[in-house]
Amino acid sequence: MYQAQLAKEKVRRTKRQVLLPPPPRGRPVDLLIVGIGPSQIAPIAYAADRKGAERLARDFAYISAAATDRKLKLHNDDYYEPLLQFARRLDSRFGVWPQVARGDKALLVEFTDALHITTDHRVAEDMLAVLNPQADNCPVCARCKDILAAELGLYRPKVVVCNGRLPSKFVWEICTGKPFVRPVEETLLLETRFGAKVHFSGYLNSKWMDGFSRARLLREIRQHTAF
Repeated sequence: MYQAQLAKEKVRRTKRQVLLPPPPRGRPVDLLIVGIGPSQIAPIAYAADRKGAERLARDFAYISAAATDRKLKLHNDDYYEPLLQFARRLDSRFGVWPQVARGDKALLVEFTDALHITTDHRVAEDMLAVLNPQADNCPVCARCKDILAAELGLYRPKVVVCNGRLPSKFVWEICTGKPFVRPVEETLLLETRFGAKVHFSGYLNSKWMDGFSRARLLREIRQHTAF
C-alpha cells in the first residue's frame, strides 16, 4: 500500500511526500504502541523520491538516544521517549529494535501512528481540509486504517496499547469490525484476529492521563499478559 501511495504522488504546491513504514523486524513484537502522528521537534528532510523515502524509513529513529550512543539527526525523542519509559514501567526488559538486536534488551517495543501517512507533509490546513474522523466515509481515515491494519498483521504484537482517542477509535474499528460508539464502555479486547490483546487509553504523555490512570493501565496489562 505504501508503494502504491508513493507511485500515485504528484508534485504539488505543498510538495507532499510519503514516509514509508519501518522495515520488518527479525522477531515478533511484544508491545506495539499506537499513537497519533506528531509534528517533529527535530528537523526532518522528507524525501520526494522512492529511493530517498526508503533510505529515510531505514535510518529514521523514533528514539535516538536508545538507538545509538550518538545523537541522531532524524528522530522524534520528545514524543516517543515518554512512551518508551511507560513500557519500561511495565517491564524493565523493554527496548527499541537496535537495543534488542544488540542483545541489550529482551523485549521489543515498536511504535506506529494512527495518522502515519496523512501527516507526513506537515501541512495542517491541507490535512484538515479532508480529514473528518466523525464521518463514516472519510477517505483519509479509511486509508489510515488500512495501513494500520496492515502493520498489525505484519508485527503480530502480543499487546497493543492505544495512546489517545483517535488511535483507540481506529484500532477498535479495525479489530471489532464495528463503529466506535460513545459513551465508552470497553477498555480492552482480550481476543483479536491479530492475536493481540488491545488496551485503550488516554494520552500517556500528556496531562489528559494522570498518574493514577497510568497505574490502572499498567495493572490491567499485567493482569492479562505475561511477557
